Amino acid sequence: MLIKTKNGELWHNDREGSKEALVLRYANCSLRCYLCYAQRYAYLSTNNDDVKSSNVTNCIQSLRGLSAEAAWIRIQGGEPLINDERSTETAQIAAESLKYLSENRTYNEPRVVIQTNGLWFAKTSIDKVKRFVSTLKNALESVDFGRIVIEISFKGPNIGDANLYALSRASSITSVFAHQLQAFKNLIEEIKCEVWQDEVHRLAIYPVAGLGPHIGNPGFIPLSSVVSPKDEELPLFHKETWSSNFSDLVKLFRTTTTTWHKVYSDYLLKHGDKLPIEGMDSSMFQFGWISQIEKRAELQRFVSLNIRADWRNRSLNLFKDKYHVLQTIIDQASSDLVAKVSELKIDFYNSVPSFHYPYL
Repeated sequence: MLIKTKNGELWHNDREGSKEALVLRYANCSLRCYLCYAQRYAYLSTNNDDVKSSNVTNCIQSLRGLSAEAAWIRIQGGEPLINDERSTETAQIAAESLKYLSENRTYNEPRVVIQTNGLWFAKTSIDKVKRFVSTLKNALESVDFGRIVIEISFKGPNIGDANLYALSRASSITSVFAHQLQAFKNLIEEIKCEVWQDEVHRLAIYPVAGLGPHIGNPGFIPLSSVVSPKDEELPLFHKETWSSNFSDLVKLFRTTTTTWHKVYSDYLLKHGDKLPIEGMDSSMFQFGWISQIEKRAELQRFVSLNIRADWRNRSLNLFKDKYHVLQTIIDQASSDLVAKVSELKIDFYNSVPSFHYPYL
């Protein structure tokens, strides 16, 4: 498997909110998202010094050689579940990560978070999904505390938006939305039958709005391909853009959280029935696509058509090296669009780490 390294290290130590986190990032992905922060090594090129091959043994040995006092561990990409082989390896690494956190306990309820586009759960056999879930269940049963969390990052609330944002170039996936819906249903059914019904309540699954505007402080605002009945622009994941299938998914998740309240007790207390959304806040993560603006004509065209900005947000000055280019190609968000962004808070909360991970 290919790993994104930092100073030659497999595991990255990140400060997230008030806690430390260890992050393992894979290279390569099954999608080609325009605004991916990791696009340089996820799908543009893996032929650089920041990417190297590794295996499960090396990852685990490297982890056990660390002295970091982490509260949680994230496994992400690229795509950590890109195929059968990598998914098996990711399950093993997640299991070992939970043991590591339990042995180096600095937080009363450590988390191991697997962030995925989820497509593998729809493409592979049910038997392989069962084996994946079984590995995680066995890990939980081997320690008395800690949780494993799976987040499926949805690329849009309808067919058009999901394909628009997730397929910037050729991919073996042609129906992102349908695959992601099936993936969530397959996985939640397997967890319910094989884990929760056996009274193991420390494995959770969440649908995440994988990209949207920052609700409380919009800077960059991704647009939906859907327009309102008044011919107004709508922010991605606004309720007016939801397909009936996405509405059903939200209902399924909300029913699941209340039916299996032992699994989701912390989440319900903090967030109620709202879903997490990864808002495009003015942070270093945005450099992933901003740095490619002048290198990829198709990206610049996509951004000019599908992103608006509230230039009154002074935090956008963080991108001063590209600020003139961004101002040239990105139109000012209308007051109506900004108002529509605020309406997202009815159904979503911004999944910033300090507000998100402790309660999963």
